[in-house]
Amino acid sequence: MKTVTKANLGLQLAVMLFGGAGLFARFSGLSASQLLLGRTFLAACCLFFFLPNAYTLIRKNYSLSLRLGALLALHWWSFFMAIQEGSLALGVISFAAFPLFTVLLRPIVGQGAWSPSDMKRSLWLLLGVFLLLIPSLKAGDLLYVQAWGWGLCSAISFALLSWTNKKALMQLDANTLAFLQNFGAFLFAAFWQLGWLESWPSRPLPYLYLLLLGLVFTAAAHFLYIWALGRLRTEQVSLMASLEPIYAIFWAMLLLGEYPRIEELFAAFFILGAIFWPRNRLKEN
Repeated sequence: MKTVTKANLGLQLAVMLFGGAGLFARFSGLSASQLLLGRTFLAACCLFFFLPNAYTLIRKNYSLSLRLGALLALHWWSFFMAIQEGSLALGVISFAAFPLFTVLLRPIVGQGAWSPSDMKRSLWLLLGVFLLLIPSLKAGDLLYVQAWGWGLCSAISFALLSWTNKKALMQLDANTLAFLQNFGAFLFAAFWQLGWLESWPSRPLPYLYLLLLGLVFTAAAHFLYIWALGRLRTEQVSLMASLEPIYAIFWAMLLLGEYPRIEELFAAFFILGAIFWPRNRLKEN
């Protein structure tokens, strides 16, 4: 089998795993903060063994680790909250709008002005985001509206994390950054648990789910994604990664019997349409 074919298969598997990560917020029996604590702990431990100088890295970059960790913790916690209070489809579709906030934050983080093509794409994304909200506002479904807010919080924090990582990559490699931000996020999650003292399940099954989430749906998925990124075009990888909401909806229907609402399907159409909008068409305009 050719290397490119293997990379494509690995990339598809990685995106399928990313799409399935939200499932654990629905049936694991763990809260969003407990999922965050377990996921970051396992991810940090996996990355720790690949970095022989991990202690030195933490000591030299503790401030960066805390900044990245705060954003990653907020991103994952709000993502799980959106799924638990709304639906898996709501969580992944609202998160898929993060490119909108990446564009809007560009001048604020000193990365240049908005371009006409970016604004066109962002308007489509914005329309998709609000399509998720309008029917629930009319019906007075305030819990769903709150879940929509958590989904947007997940998207905004991920956009901020992306810009912070982009700047930090000028000095540190990707594996180091991944370790620092997971370690920082684990610290925030641990302090949260100490403050709220949530009760943990006595049954072993939720902890098996947590291991599955941390090792397979996080560590293995990231390994496959990075491995494919080194063998395929970056644009191709980004486009395939945008299929995560489709896989998430598929997982929800297959394993949970949870079907997306009509407004969620329309929102997915607008958001994914904006992401896959041909770049050459944007340039012509």
